[in-house]
Amino acid sequence: MVQEDAAALADVLAAPEDDAPRHAYGKLLLQRKDPRGDFIITQLALAAMHRRQALGVDRAPLELRARQLLDAHRAAWSAPVAKLTDKPSFRRGFIDGVKLTPAQFVARADELFRVAPILHLDLVGHADLAAFFASPHLARIVSLNFFDQDLGAEGARQLAASPHLGALAWLDLGYCGIGEAGLEALLASPNLPRLTWVNLVNNGFTDPCDQPGGVDGDTIYSFDTPANQTELEARHGRRRWLHWRPSDNQYVRPDPVMFAGVHPAD
Repeated sequence: MVQEDAAALADVLAAPEDDAPRHAYGKLLLQRKDPRGDFIITQLALAAMHRRQALGVDRAPLELRARQLLDAHRAAWSAPVAKLTDKPSFRRGFIDGVKLTPAQFVARADELFRVAPILHLDLVGHADLAAFFASPHLARIVSLNFFDQDLGAEGARQLAASPHLGALAWLDLGYCGIGEAGLEALLASPNLPRLTWVNLVNNGFTDPCDQPGGVDGDTIYSFDTPANQTELEARHGRRRWLHWRPSDNQYVRPDPVMFAGVHPAD
């Protein structure tokens, strides 16, 4: 890698949520006809459409182009994390999602963040949660996926008590068995100021999040308020993540069938 490339990549790693360094790096690669530049610019365009909820725009050509480029070069572009995680996901032109156990994250986060702008974690297993939630590396993570990992109420309490999740915007706790005690811990936590969307399906209580009500084709034009939501917010105050809307956040990745128009950038 030439010195100019190293400096441009360092800018991306230093500001993983910012598109501008990614654009600069992509343009640098395009100048010498490196296909990675084309991929970065294409995925950034798709992410911009996603943020704008550009439902009337034909995304298919860009999606096809990004998929073809990634299929042709995935092994080479995944090489920086190949020894650290399997099947990394690409968004906005770079590896920013990985699947790990909590213990693997604690052991490997420092090395991962030196080579890739990681923002998203898919967690497998629920051992070593105390060390995981104590990791300062969580401070840059914007989404955590614990789906079907049986965290239980204690895991939810440890999550809610972590001082390192201030950037967290997206949280999947579906089928995690957190129970009402775990829900209460999340609602009472002062440590989740940015949290926008939470999946709480099948946890032993009625999901208190707004639910799609009136739907016309691919458009949701009204939401229903669960009966328990009012009571919970009367005790804990309003929580944004109980009132998520498709336009709220670029990191949200809920079911596109339920929430029309919201899709991963890749």
